[in-house]
Amino acid sequence: DKPSRVCVRLRGTHDSSGYTIGAAELARQAAAVPVHTPELNTARTCALDYFAAQASLPQVYGWESSNALEVGTVRWVRSIAQDLAFPADIGNVAQYIRDVDHLLIKNYPEFRCFRDVCFYFKLFLNPQLEAFPSKAPYSQRQAQLTFYFYQQHFYVGGYATGGAPQLLSAKPRVRRGEVTPLHRFSSRADPNAYTRPTRIEGEDDLLHMWELPDFGDKDVENASAKALGQHDAELLLSYLTVPYLRIPLVVSFFSSEDRIHLLQV
Repeated sequence: DKPSRVCVRLRGTHDSSGYTIGAAELARQAAAVPVHTPELNTARTCALDYFAAQASLPQVYGWESSNALEVGTVRWVRSIAQDLAFPADIGNVAQYIRDVDHLLIKNYPEFRCFRDVCFYFKLFLNPQLEAFPSKAPYSQRQAQLTFYFYQQHFYVGGYATGGAPQLLSAKPRVRRGEVTPLHRFSSRADPNAYTRPTRIEGEDDLLHMWELPDFGDKDVENASAKALGQHDAELLLSYLTVPYLRIPLVVSFFSSEDRIHLLQV
């Protein structure tokens, strides 16, 4: 089969480099997923190596960073349009991506498929659970993505249930002052799992917290008796800020006679 100009420009030619969609948050999200079989670990490593080998290429569809029309995507779409003698101004470039009836998608439907696959790839790596559509028995038509372009930014809608489509974003949306989530299902060894909404990067951040978590009630009948006091909570959380070393440190913490019983809480 003869590849289309969309595929040729994406993979690169002898006189121009290709493009990559980037790995987004794949490495960070995959690092917190428990894998118990060597085959899955190998597959994960191969996927990460595949994207790492493309790290030097310009990126297209960086939905995980911004909804703006970025430079890499403009160059890719513009090179396709120039090869086909299509209008290549910035206005038409945006319409090529958005409008399913415009010249590019009309003549090369694989462009639309690639656009949607890229967005779904970035959407599924969004660490914010609230960014996903609400649960409902959606049909294939309802799951179809619709792209809008307004004030130099793309907006993506889908999963309409009788009304307007839900606004989807591959980038976490947080209010001012809120901590941007880093993992969809954070590791319980991460101190930030216990200090939300305060973000902990190191031991110094713990010293600036007014109140530390008590890790639940020590005595169910006596709610005032906490599992850990402020000193012990600070000590345990400080251990969790040290990767790898936190394993023997936490074991040592709970091995003392006055703390071993806390494991039943």
